[in-house]
Amino acid sequence: HEVYNTYLDQLEYAEELGFDGIGVNEHHANAYGLMPSPNIMAATLSRRTSKAALVVLGNSIALYNPPIRVAEEMAMIDVISKGRLDAGFVRGVPYEVFAANTNPTQTLERLWEGIDLCVKAWTTHDGPFNFEGKYWHKRQVNVWPRPYQDPHPPVWITGSSDKENIREVARRGFTFAMFLQPHEKVKEMFDAYRESSIYDDPEETRRHIAYMPLVATGETEEEAEGFAK
Repeated sequence: HEVYNTYLDQLEYAEELGFDGIGVNEHHANAYGLMPSPNIMAATLSRRTSKAALVVLGNSIALYNPPIRVAEEMAMIDVISKGRLDAGFVRGVPYEVFAANTNPTQTLERLWEGIDLCVKAWTTHDGPFNFEGKYWHKRQVNVWPRPYQDPHPPVWITGSSDKENIREVARRGFTFAMFLQPHEKVKEMFDAYRESSIYDDPEETRRHIAYMPLVATGETEEEAEGFAK
């Protein structure tokens, strides 16, 4: 109880301090993360904030069956927050894949098929549709409400070091985010994104790549360096 509310207080305070976005993510089957549903956290924040983007980075879409529930919940958050959702998707880390009893060799294909299903559900306005994919077969897909943002919330992808997958993110105009990698590797991955970017303006391309650094703070330089070690 204390941990959840402390971090929610900090995220709300981040908006007061002027941060453009506040983020939540997802982990399962491990004490490392206590956020099995980032959508619940984002929904809570959507009522307690009014300006910052709500960056859900992200839903482990490759582990879900079916992913339509993700599309529905994200659309609700986008409507409640008046279009402040950034919708992130991730493959999931190994211990989550095993706990979900999912074939680890299929998670990348499942990720993209799940994203395709969510985006189609968000953007189809001429009636229900059937979806026949490799992993999911859905009849009468009919998401209500549709997202507040048109055609859909910005999509983020994270966690891949495969250059071809990064190029696919770029070709779709999605945002690619990376963390917990050395700077040299991050540059290599970002260069792969730039090579396939659909944006003519380099500045617009730059806005669609993101890096999360780990920062240690302290009362003195020595104290901060000690925390960092």
